[in-house]
Amino acid sequence: MPELYGNPTEHRSADARVILSERVHRPRFSCVDDVKDNEDTTDRRHIARAHSSRGIALRSSAPSARGGTGPQRAGVIIAMISKPTGQGGIATHVSALVDVLASRGLSIEVVEPASGPLTHLLLTLSRGLRRTGLEMAVRFDRRVRRSFLEIALRRRSRRHPPALVYAQDPLAAHAAMRATRASGAPVVMVVHYNESQAEELVQRGLINRGRTEQLIRRFEASVIRRLSGIVYVSDFMRRRIEQDVPAAAPIPSVVIPNFLPDVDFEPVPTAPQDLISVGSLVPRKNHAYLLRVLSIANRAGRRYHLTLVGDGPDREALRHLAVDLGLVDQVSFMGYRSDVEQLLRRHRVYLHSAEMENAPFALIEALRCGLPVVYAPVGGLPEIVGSTGAGRIWDLADPDRGAAVLTDLLDDEPALIVAGREARARFDQKFRADVVCQRLLDFFATAGGPNLRNDLWSDKP
Repeated sequence: MPELYGNPTEHRSADARVILSERVHRPRFSCVDDVKDNEDTTDRRHIARAHSSRGIALRSSAPSARGGTGPQRAGVIIAMISKPTGQGGIATHVSALVDVLASRGLSIEVVEPASGPLTHLLLTLSRGLRRTGLEMAVRFDRRVRRSFLEIALRRRSRRHPPALVYAQDPLAAHAAMRATRASGAPVVMVVHYNESQAEELVQRGLINRGRTEQLIRRFEASVIRRLSGIVYVSDFMRRRIEQDVPAAAPIPSVVIPNFLPDVDFEPVPTAPQDLISVGSLVPRKNHAYLLRVLSIANRAGRRYHLTLVGDGPDREALRHLAVDLGLVDQVSFMGYRSDVEQLLRRHRVYLHSAEMENAPFALIEALRCGLPVVYAPVGGLPEIVGSTGAGRIWDLADPDRGAAVLTDLLDDEPALIVAGREARARFDQKFRADVVCQRLLDFFATAGGPNLRNDLWSDKP
């Protein structure tokens, strides 16, 4: 789980303010990760307002200079449990969105859980509890982070009520709905997770299937049905959420893929390396499949080098497997890196072996760099790669066939070049921030209602 460090920090620019944390007030919380029934009546107004709102267009604005005795609205607040400067898909999504909004001169704040001595004390206690392996530690940790995010949002909302809160997960959405009751700000949540946060915790070995898992699933459902709007980064997750939580279907929603800014890369002077894969070394990512494919390719006389970028609990097991398969000098374990784009540009093909994914940024980054992608059509991955020739499909249950798919691509240099061009074209058409982000802003206008007219929004199309 993400950790919180450091003191309250504020970054300022001419176009945007990014507020990262707030001073601490003592919260009240329990270890039960659920939503009280008496909150539903108050928070259903978010839904009613979202359903009755009319679409309005976004305009660029600086903070209002008009007179008035009431508090000024602070535009869009992005609420997140994890650190906006951290690694992972949520931090990447937030960073890309902040860059686009700032470039347009829009008011934007990123709020994370409040920081202070009490926060550090409770999170230290949480880390100690997690070492015991008790599921109560997970529930305690979630409640601590949610409570301190609510504190930060409540203080921010009192000074400058937001026009809209864009929450990055159910915990952040719940904190936002509680913190913005007085102002009535709409809360829109983006679905980053795979299937459910409960399922992700099970897959990571932090909880077992049972009471805690069901509590988290019920918590997610309770939050979802009270949102003003939902952003899905894949149609796969839209279908999954509406199947698991039927009350989500009538809530205003939109499917908008993750996006990245276009970046000009300097030509790499060294010869391209073969294969690269980016992602946490966890069971769901299934990196052992990649090593078995390499071993099978070796037996066919094709010797390739694989670069693994990322870290996680499977690292040592994968190192041992590489030794057992005779791949010690063919696999580089790079750990976490900040220069992923440059690493991608040094390789010929991107490999993805995950057994389930929603919409990983790693594939979008590979397309941006013009790398063909070899992947399994699970979750939202087919929506990213498409059917234009940018990718090749392999069967995760058949590494022999997977090795054949890989060698066929690498042996055909003209096809490799065409696939790389298709990959870059796919990024330009579907995932460039300046192309995709406007759809997100339009949805904010539709889901947000009349409060967004104040300073940040205009009635004119």
